[in-house]
Amino acid sequence: MARILMQGCLSLILALTQGSLAWALTIPTQPLLQNTLQVNPINLLVMGKSHNLFVAAYNDYTDLDGVGMPDIGYKPKSIDYYGYFDSFKCYTYSSSSSAFIPYATTSDKTCDGSHWSGDFLNYVTMSRIDVLRKSLYGGKRASASPATLIRSNIPLDAHVWGKSFGSVISTSPRCP
Repeated sequence: MARILMQGCLSLILALTQGSLAWALTIPTQPLLQNTLQVNPINLLVMGKSHNLFVAAYNDYTDLDGVGMPDIGYKPKSIDYYGYFDSFKCYTYSSSSSAFIPYATTSDKTCDGSHWSGDFLNYVTMSRIDVLRKSLYGGKRASASPATLIRSNIPLDAHVWGKSFGSVISTSPRCP
């Protein structure tokens, strides 16, 4: 293994000293050391299913936008909240299907007074396990056809899930 690395380093040094890199450098088409190890790669994703995954994804004590201060409250101008809803769509609630249905698109994540912002719905409803499921395999599905995503069951054992907002954010609490 050390011999292969040494040969690669020497080849690179020779190529750089020759002046013409195009003809001297051979880029491998397979992963390095694949022929010498004779072991198939194994990927393992280990994660716990502890109570920490069943809390709010967007809490008020985490620095989400990287400015060095906790992000308290909903900040649509500086943060795109990831989740089951499209941040740039407005939704209407259908009581017949008990679901939020996309209504219109928006360029600034705000909606009129009778519809819900998708970005705001992500901020309020997403748990950490929902974000993980969405990023790994698209989310928890209630049915395959049509694809209906549902949020996780949140245990009722001292998990705090409270959001506080007022008219400073928007004139309508439903449509920031």
